[in-house]
Amino acid sequence: MRRFSRLILGIDGILVMGLSLAVLCWGILDIQHIDTTLRPLKDAALTALSDPSTRLGIQGTALGLLLLHLIWMERMLNSRRQANIIVVQKDDGTLIIALSAVEDSLERALKQQSGVRDVRVRMRKAESPDLPADVVCVASILDGEGIHTVEERMRQAVKRRFQEILPQQMVRVSVRLRRFVAAEGPRGRRAGGETERVYRGPEYPVEGF
Repeated sequence: MRRFSRLILGIDGILVMGLSLAVLCWGILDIQHIDTTLRPLKDAALTALSDPSTRLGIQGTALGLLLLHLIWMERMLNSRRQANIIVVQKDDGTLIIALSAVEDSLERALKQQSGVRDVRVRMRKAESPDLPADVVCVASILDGEGIHTVEERMRQAVKRRFQEILPQQMVRVSVRLRRFVAAEGPRGRRAGGETERVYRGPEYPVEGF
């Protein structure tokens, strides 16, 4: 698919560059009023277009390019749909797992790890069975925790959960630490260890009323 896409992009680049250069040269020559240069080119183009076989060749080339682009668009849409699901082949059928379901499960596994806050997981499925899938974890961790300790803890948690979901698939884990979050202090205490008094409203019934 990548080679096909590169071929289409190459053809489009050549066509766009060719048309741009033709329009640019036409504009420059027209501004300078070099009729002696424009007239032979114009006459040659009109003579070539007057030939039925030349017109048929141009139309056939245009039709072929159109069909090639339509096939490319259909394959691109199909590959995008396939990129959002994981198909597991079994003896009695297939198991189709949405990529978002795997990402959500990995996020829950990471949130259970000590020192991890506000984590997001993005996964890209493997292009072939012999290549690993890519999992990127973007998280915030507590400032007092060891960076490498938390990172290794996250990596192992992702690998364990991933193997539970897809035991036959390899995975490559990348961890990105977005920020360090300060640990929350104990509630109800002021600086210096003084216990903060909490005002409570009147409790009913109140005597005398």
